Amino acid sequence: MGLSSGCSSQLNGNALTSMSTDQLGAIDPTAFGKIPVDTFKNIPAEAFAVLTDSQMYSMGDQRGDNQCAALSAEQFAKIPAASLKKEKFNFGLTSGCSS
Repeated sequence: MGLSSGCSSQLNGNALTSMSTDQLGAIDPTAFGKIPVDTFKNIPAEAFAVLTDSQMYSMGDQRGDNQCAALSAEQFAKIPAASLKKEKFNFGLTSGCSS
């Protein structure tokens, strides 16, 4: 077990400003999807270089918890192309996230 979704949903805005690629890659997809938007947008762009397809698929796209809308151009540019498609389900960047 690692960072729980209950814990990740309570992180303050500055908690992940120094996150490394290793740390981001180790976060469980469910916990990753619960990171508050104000915290999410402060994750260094470089850390997104190891984002997994499962983490990408778990990103919040609902009002008030829209991680997709919070992605900066720099963060999005670092996401590996392979992570934009979830092989297990044959889809990736969801329509809710891309709209």
